[in-house]
Amino acid sequence: MKIKKQMKIMIICFMAIVGVGFFWRLHMNKENIKKEKQQLSEVVKMEKIAAEQVKNTYSGLKKIDFDKDYSYDSMTGFTLVNVTVSTDSVSKSNFSISMTLNDKENENYVGSIARPKLQNGKTESLVKVIYSDGSIGEQ
Repeated sequence: MKIKKQMKIMIICFMAIVGVGFFWRLHMNKENIKKEKQQLSEVVKMEKIAAEQVKNTYSGLKKIDFDKDYSYDSMTGFTLVNVTVSTDSVSKSNFSISMTLNDKENENYVGSIARPKLQNGKTESLVKVIYSDGSIGEQ
């Protein structure tokens, strides 16, 4: 009789520990999802600033497409994203932009691929922008 009572107590304790562990993991998973959404929101803010900088740097732009994959450098606070730009004269031109929320004036273009095909100047018309989160806008 005493052994059955101890066994029941051990089973209840084990189930309680498993239950607490399960709910803790569920809570942490929700926190991670919330943190990822916040980071993506910050990246889209930076992309809007970068799109305006690209638009003010090159003429004849029709579409700016930010890649879904980006990398973040925690030491410098910069995010590196690949960009594909379409114009009337050039079907596509790819390059990377290094950006941060604190960098509202200076553009940092890195690793240019076929960028010399783009004409320097300013695009006055609206440009279709596809952000890394899949949302579409015009600037």
